Amino acid sequence: MAMKKWKYLLISAWMISFATPALASRSTGDGAVVFSQQQWEITQIDVKGRTIVINDTAYSLDVGVKVHTADHKPGTLSDLRAGMRVGYRLSDDGRGGQPVISEIWVSGKDQ
Repeated sequence: MAMKKWKYLLISAWMISFATPALASRSTGDGAVVFSQQQWEITQIDVKGRTIVINDTAYSLDVGVKVHTADHKPGTLSDLRAGMRVGYRLSDDGRGGQPVISEIWVSGKDQ
């Protein structure tokens, strides 16, 4: 009987891993939202224009955006390339406008 429960638990976990991107996000409680590192791909980045397109959605980049490389070191926007898989944090821009990306984590699978 215990083996049957484990089988259902593993199948459920496997099915959840393929859930919609909305399930891959979580709120931090401070108004920011953190998205899973394994779900999102940079489509385009404009460092000078401070914009990035992730999974065909355009975002502005916060002035103090933090970039974390795949080897867990601080990086810069210049380290980011189209095709990289990333996680990111959306924060309020402080002016009541659209959320901006304030932090980006590069997934190690792209290096």
